[in-house]
Amino acid sequence: MEGEATFEVARHPSSAEEQEALESVRGRKLRNDSDEQDIGERVRYASHAYGITQAWIGFLMVLTLAQFSLKPIGVGLSDATFIAVFTTTTASVFGFWLLVGNYLFRSK
Repeated sequence: MEGEATFEVARHPSSAEEQEALESVRGRKLRNDSDEQDIGERVRYASHAYGITQAWIGFLMVLTLAQFSLKPIGVGLSDATFIAVFTTTTASVFGFWLLVGNYLFRSK
């Protein structure tokens, strides 16, 4: 792996050499376990974020359909209120994905 040191251990290593090699192996295993857990969490959070986004988009679609179908009979939101709700909800979706994306794909 990139950036990892390798150790050459003598046929009959001293106690210190053997301990150093064992600690290196333990460190690599811990990093691998941590990376594996991170990948699993990323998949889980991405799935949840996608579901939340679908709910938001569904809300926008229902709101838009209700606004256009109820407005002619005098029921519904005023134009300014509809635009405000639609715009802030859309901005929330983009902001949410920005936060999720930064969390899931941050550089180490």
